Amino acid sequence: MEKQTYIITTGETGNEQGHSRRTLSICDRTAIATAKRDCAAYKGDGWWRVSRETGEPVRNGGRK
Repeated sequence: MEKQTYIITTGETGNEQGHSRRTLSICDRTAIATAKRDCAAYKGDGWWRVSRETGEPVRNGGRK
């Protein structure tokens, strides 16, 4: 399988811009799992967003 590039953005509630990084993942599901793992550092007060390199949104979640 060929990996795809995703952009994962995470942030703390109140930080609307967040912190973005690129990651290679096999599928949407693994990119989402990575975003949730990154968001765990905010201890329940964070949010996450995953999009493809083209800018197409995949999913978002967490506290907003």
